[in-house]
Amino acid sequence: MKKITILLLIFLIINKNLVISMIESHSTTEYSLLQKIRDIRYSFKLRQVLQENYSQKNIIKIVKLLEKGANPNILLSSPYKQPAIIKIITNPDFHSLISIFLSKGTNINIKYGFEEVTPLICATNNNDESLVKLLIDNHADINAKDREGQTALMKACQEGYSKLVIDLISYGAEINIQDQDGYTALNHATCEGHKDIVEILIANKADLNLSLTFLNTGYTPLIQAIMNDKIDIAKLLIEAGSDVNQVSEKNWTALMYASYYGCIDIVRLLLDKNANTTIENYWGHTAKNIALQQSETCYDNSELKSKFDTIIKLIDSKKST
Repeated sequence: MKKITILLLIFLIINKNLVISMIESHSTTEYSLLQKIRDIRYSFKLRQVLQENYSQKNIIKIVKLLEKGANPNILLSSPYKQPAIIKIITNPDFHSLISIFLSKGTNINIKYGFEEVTPLICATNNNDESLVKLLIDNHADINAKDREGQTALMKACQEGYSKLVIDLISYGAEINIQDQDGYTALNHATCEGHKDIVEILIANKADLNLSLTFLNTGYTPLIQAIMNDKIDIAKLLIEAGSDVNQVSEKNWTALMYASYYGCIDIVRLLLDKNANTTIENYWGHTAKNIALQQSETCYDNSELKSKFDTIIKLIDSKKST
């Protein structure tokens, strides 16, 4: 008996943090000290089994340990402090355990690692539609943010997971949340060139004119589309009602950017939507001035020069009407 007591004390000292978390997680009126010690022991075993390679035998062990009272919020030692639920979600071999972990009260909104990802964000990154639904049905915070302020919807928009974007919106994801740089789901979809997702977001009333706070650039989705050569998306945004005269840092309009990059079709469309040709940027230049400067710099490239000369004519014809 004395030997057992000494071994128990050693175990408790080695696993001090685990002991504290387990004791704090249960009311003393619900559990006897002996039961708490048993739960701690089961939790320690659960952590060991979760860190082993997948096998059906280990799956059975994990289920039994949870049924006996092991803590579903146990943190693994490898990877360091990885929550059990994150391990299970990111490893398809363990997906059969998700429901039992949820039923045993795992923290469904726990954040992990430097990036502070949640289980829902992990499931979204893996484009796992059924798992996303399961987590949301079990009250996962659909608008939870990672370290960069990005939500599951933003991740889906970045990766081009159009079906998941539709699902997340239908589950109640907020479309116009901005991350720490001011990007919305629409900004992410635009920059990555996912036209189908841009269409989905527009149909669900995404704000077309929110500007970026990153380095105070003030870029709108339309301006980003032009800068990133996403011409089809730029056309889509213009037709959807983007403010064609909204300015970015240094007072640049979409027309100025289109003139600078030689986007003839966009210039034409902007002018059709009554883009203001007289607005001056920080340096006092209009869109026409910018096109003239670009034309002069490419004197040895006749094809490129022709683009800027065409833009100049389009702007002049707009002024004369």
